[in-house]
Amino acid sequence: MNLLYVDVHEPYEILELLEQSHKTVRASINPSKPDYAWTDIKGFERGVTRKQMGELLGDLDAFEDQLNRDIASCDEITALFEGVAVPTGRGAQIFKRSADGKFWHPYTEIPRPEARPQPGLWKRFEGLRWSLEHECGVSVISTVDMETSAHAISAAFRQSMKSEHTTLQRYVIPHIPPFNINRHVDNLARLKGAGIGVERAKKLIATHNTFYDTVVAPVIMIENDIGVAATEKFLSTLGRWE
Repeated sequence: MNLLYVDVHEPYEILELLEQSHKTVRASINPSKPDYAWTDIKGFERGVTRKQMGELLGDLDAFEDQLNRDIASCDEITALFEGVAVPTGRGAQIFKRSADGKFWHPYTEIPRPEARPQPGLWKRFEGLRWSLEHECGVSVISTVDMETSAHAISAAFRQSMKSEHTTLQRYVIPHIPPFNINRHVDNLARLKGAGIGVERAKKLIATHNTFYDTVVAPVIMIENDIGVAATEKFLSTLGRWE
């Protein structure tokens, strides 16, 4: 049975809801992994990075840094934005549901009243969301609270375990690896379908120095760096069949 890994820092409320339908493991997930991670029926690594709207809008740069780390660890990544917020002249207003669940009340303002206004905050947020979906291959979903977040994560896990779908053909959205300052590492990591990723690209460039020297290197040397299976996938993508 495939396991759904939940980071120890995630709320127990979500974990309890997920446990009703799935075999979950609460663990201290590697910092480079998303908050929720699993391997689907075809062996793809999938993950969900959950971020509450107040925390997200309070520091968009920090979220981008976190997502950059998460992206490198998965074949498919989903960004989950949780909470209710609206744009304001100063930035954004975050809302909180009342105890009886019937109403939403203003909870906190981003930025804080004593801080300098950020009138372009919402525009920047929407630009980030558009870029994630249309330029980076990152799925984005919005939920209003922890309960709906649990349902969204559960649905993603459940659908990824189906061998076939009757509505649309099942697929994994290819995402763009995070940029690396070393152009040789970056070019290797961005090879579509090669399955290299940033960490393997770093190992290869540490040995072979350049992108060109890596793609023409002897097979045995590449296998020493990234293993036999990863080498076969890498070389087949390049069209090398030796």
